[in-house]
Amino acid sequence: QKYLSELEYMLREFRKLERQLNGAKASSDAPSAPSAKVKEESAGSRERREKLHSFILHLEDTMRQIEIGCSLEAQGKSTVMVGVASSAHANKDLTEEEVK
Repeated sequence: QKYLSELEYMLREFRKLERQLNGAKASSDAPSAPSAKVKEESAGSRERREKLHSFILHLEDTMRQIEIGCSLEAQGKSTVMVGVASSAHANKDLTEEEVK
């Protein structure tokens, strides 16, 4: 619980960075730019942007697991299966992302 505020801060900052990267990509795709200067997003930039998005999803999932675990602990229930069920869902999402 004590780390949740730090994780929330990290999530906000990473989302800001993602919006900036998406904004930079969108502005480079703008039709008003001179055609000689318009470049497609490099493979490295795209890969970094996708990795950042995957990390954000992982961070959100971790925060969800923490919140569920804290809630269950407060109720006196076991938290053993919280990470397992959530990880299985995350792996399913990752597999679907890899297919695309």
